[in-house]
Amino acid sequence: MILASYGSDGSYARCAHLLGKTAELCEGLDELGIKYFRDRQMNVVAIHAADLSARVARGFHLVPDRHNVPPTWWKIVVMDHVGSGLVQKFPASIAHSVAAQLGAQGAQVSA
Repeated sequence: MILASYGSDGSYARCAHLLGKTAELCEGLDELGIKYFRDRQMNVVAIHAADLSARVARGFHLVPDRHNVPPTWWKIVVMDHVGSGLVQKFPASIAHSVAAQLGAQGAQVSA
């Protein structure tokens, strides 16, 4: 259907655009030292659950690798409707969450 709608050049451009947004997401994760897995030819990223709060993951509607027990990985599928603003907001939300967690731990230590 995509090939019929966009033609081969349009389909290639669409895929290249998705892979570019996925690369942008991974660059943000790299800057934070977040562990993830990604095949460079796919628009899917799996983030190690230990590096991501469940609150952030659920806030961005990430998919857990398993639903009946705590996840090991959270999956992200970068799609057409995911804009660059959201791609940039995700790592910022992780950084904010980590900073808040560190602040809470510091408050507990000094109490």
